[in-house]
Amino acid sequence: MVMTEIKTLEKEDLDLLVPLAKEYREAHESLKFKNDYKEIFIKYFEGLLNDKEKVAIVAKVRGEIVGMIVGTIDDNSRLMLPEKIGYVPFLTVLKKARRNGIGKKLVEELNKWFKKRNINLIELYTSIDNSEAKEFWEKRGYNVYLERRFKEI
Repeated sequence: MVMTEIKTLEKEDLDLLVPLAKEYREAHESLKFKNDYKEIFIKYFEGLLNDKEKVAIVAKVRGEIVGMIVGTIDDNSRLMLPEKIGYVPFLTVLKKARRNGIGKKLVEELNKWFKKRNINLIELYTSIDNSEAKEFWEKRGYNVYLERRFKEI
């Protein structure tokens, strides 16, 4: 079995993120990406490094980043409790590394990060056409409670 290192993203890891950006784009074909999405992707994660309410956790195998999850602490609705919630805007594991427990390990590490900050409710979106992601999250106890709809006009 190959050893997987789970750790917080560091500045020296930024250049290793391009394959994840490509894989993320391929998994979301129904969305429209800008031509320079890879550069925007890297810049976003560079800015995230010093934000105390955001974290990027990576999975490395033999020095290659094969997966990453991002967590943020966000304000909840003004009317609802809890006031702060965890949000997962990003989880990707390279296809060649899937089905090895890497996604599960990333989620477990992010859950620890949220719990240390007294965050007990986590929210995320999955694409309607991404059955693999829906199955992954449902297996971990995440339930659908809202559908987000959009229309181009």
